[in-house]
Amino acid sequence: MNGRPTKASVLFSRARLLAERQARRRRKEWHPLSYDLYLFPRKAFSRTEFERYFSGRRHYTLESDGDASYENRATGVYFAFSFSPAASPEEIAAEIADDPDLASDKEWLAQRQRVSIFFNMNYVRPHVFGVEAAEEIAAVVKEFSCDVQDDQLDGMGKGPFTREGFARSWNAGNRFGYKVFQSRVPGADAPQQLQQAAEAQGMLVAPSQRIADVWRWNFGIDELQDSLNTKGIDVFVPRVMWGRSLTSVDESPITFVVWGPDVATIFPPEASHALVGSRPVTTGMLSRLRFGRRKSDQQFLLVARERLIAMAPVEHISVGGRKLAFCARGGGSFDPAFYSGLSRGTSAADPKSLVSMVAPDGVLDADIFETLQQ
Repeated sequence: MNGRPTKASVLFSRARLLAERQARRRRKEWHPLSYDLYLFPRKAFSRTEFERYFSGRRHYTLESDGDASYENRATGVYFAFSFSPAASPEEIAAEIADDPDLASDKEWLAQRQRVSIFFNMNYVRPHVFGVEAAEEIAAVVKEFSCDVQDDQLDGMGKGPFTREGFARSWNAGNRFGYKVFQSRVPGADAPQQLQQAAEAQGMLVAPSQRIADVWRWNFGIDELQDSLNTKGIDVFVPRVMWGRSLTSVDESPITFVVWGPDVATIFPPEASHALVGSRPVTTGMLSRLRFGRRKSDQQFLLVARERLIAMAPVEHISVGGRKLAFCARGGGSFDPAFYSGLSRGTSAADPKSLVSMVAPDGVLDADIFETLQQ
């Protein structure tokens, strides 16, 4: 297996990516607020250098409009860098013609005559977007020896980039975005109403520490998978996803991993549930070779992690300084009695009838909302 997911989990992941992109488009439509930062290289800098740098970095895609779009599919974090060429004399003259006051603005003129890199990231996002973005901005600043111009409230202003200054600026703007979101929902001061308002936008509200824990796990899954593969340990390291159970009266957000029929899988404590896929049952002489007649389609179960670990033959492995639980067999390796005991009568052919998926950018910090009440 070499840590590869099953066909079922791949299909589920594709459905998740589609759902995340659709949700992202909806959120952009209703909330355009964003964090904007200008980076000014101190040495000669060209579009060719811009494209060469970002084409060689993980998680980046060079778009047709020249932007370098960052999207980490493991964490769900995304933002963009744009190359901004120096304005020509004709362009500057045209802008001054539209706004004559610019003619005496030496700072504006100096900025327009310089090549710059423009960074943009949407507000009303979980705080970990800023944590991940800070490292990427710092790398660009170091590579091209950049000064910055940060005009946000509580921003860094003009001068050197610092992670502390960026965190202060980003968090202040993001809190303002949360305030705007909350102001649009009458009666959303109470947690229950706030959760309902978030769900109406395809979002959830969760404790900041829980959001950080899930982000940290997902950020490290590739490194952890590589480490296990290097050691010859054939266990899949899953991404932890967010959602809401559609089979429980408890409306609290859940986190879950997919346990496919053919994959030995880790069950990290960051996941409160597991989406278990059983193998389709077949009959006939060659059923053991999977050539028999299909008796039933694959079924999915949404199971609490504690219950799964209590019932499945779980082992433990120490990796990365942590002791992690895993099952050396795939989720489809058990008899019907096992699934019956897990599900307590709740199973479905379509996993989307068990859990409503929510993209990571739509999981908002409960702690930020709490600060707005102080």
